[in-house]
Amino acid sequence: MSFLRRLFGSSSGEDAAGRDDAVSDDGADGGTGDSRPSVTAWVRLSEANFENEREQARVFSLENAIIAAVDEQGVGSYDTNELARGSFGMRVVGDDPDRLVEVLRPLLATAPAGSFLTVRRGPPGTSEERVELNEDERRG
Repeated sequence: MSFLRRLFGSSSGEDAAGRDDAVSDDGADGGTGDSRPSVTAWVRLSEANFENEREQARVFSLENAIIAAVDEQGVGSYDTNELARGSFGMRVVGDDPDRLVEVLRPLLATAPAGSFLTVRRGPPGTSEERVELNEDERRG
């Protein structure tokens, strides 16, 4: 499904990170059919409707960096993205979710407050754990 269709399409319900109205290109398994563990980087947006061109450029640049890093490190592959009210999610899959977190964390060092990771350690349907990116959020 195209990005614009994901952006303006409609889907109801709540995603695994607890946000309403997630819009994605997922099938029944929540992505492209890969059943490996996954890590999703959720970047908090300044505008829930994601219409700010600067923010779009920043997020898509980060998405490209994530794709390149995961590929270069050989830890998995990029799966899909999602737009949820107020956040843009970028999911990667691989055999070792802890290694995926290690690769993603430095790329997200300057992510806006409220950004986080969700880690799924098994196939689709397995519960996810939330990993905070901001030190202050972890302490508070």
